[in-house]
Amino acid sequence: MTTVFPRAAAPAPRFNYELLEGIPVDTEELGKARVLMIMKFMEQAIRWGLEVHVNTQRNGKIAPDQGCQPILLRNTTFAFVEQEDEEIYELITMDHEGRPVGDMFFRDVIRLLIGKNDIDVNQEDGTLMPTWEVPTQEQPEDSELQDQELDGVSYPLVANFSPEEMVYWALHQEEFAQQFPNGNVEMLVATAKHLAYGQVYATSHEHCGKTSYLYTVRV
Repeated sequence: MTTVFPRAAAPAPRFNYELLEGIPVDTEELGKARVLMIMKFMEQAIRWGLEVHVNTQRNGKIAPDQGCQPILLRNTTFAFVEQEDEEIYELITMDHEGRPVGDMFFRDVIRLLIGKNDIDVNQEDGTLMPTWEVPTQEQPEDSELQDQELDGVSYPLVANFSPEEMVYWALHQEEFAQQFPNGNVEMLVATAKHLAYGQVYATSHEHCGKTSYLYTVRV
């Protein structure tokens, strides 16, 4: 599936594995340290997502009075976990009373940030906004990495699909919809068209044993 991670002033979240160093395996202490590491990661992801929201408002793509939906922050956080550590992703998606166990961690982190007055909650719709001063997002000097839009698709675009897979799924949309019910068919088809016309190109990147592809506009 295609995952879009817009740039933000805050750094992308990373797991601090040093929190686990020196703790014996299969101990309660290790379990507690792992939960702490996950929650610190989630806090980074939430802050990152809120800064993206504010910068997107500044770009005029979101109404200035529209807060960030918690479900969007939650989904972005889970996507970051999946990208960084597959084993931890499997842990947070385990069932706990009918919901992923990670939802409990996520809610606890949100409550913590609210308690620290780092997040404002709109009591009418439940949306969230940061209380800190969000730095303005700077465009990179490389013109090919600057934000550009083609046929409603915002580039640069990060995807798990290779260019060959992108074209394959664009030609097999019904199969794509069955296998990825939450996938964005319109974005998929548009990106495949841009590849075919030579308007965009892709570079592969290895991270934590996984390959992702960065699609950028050719200038």
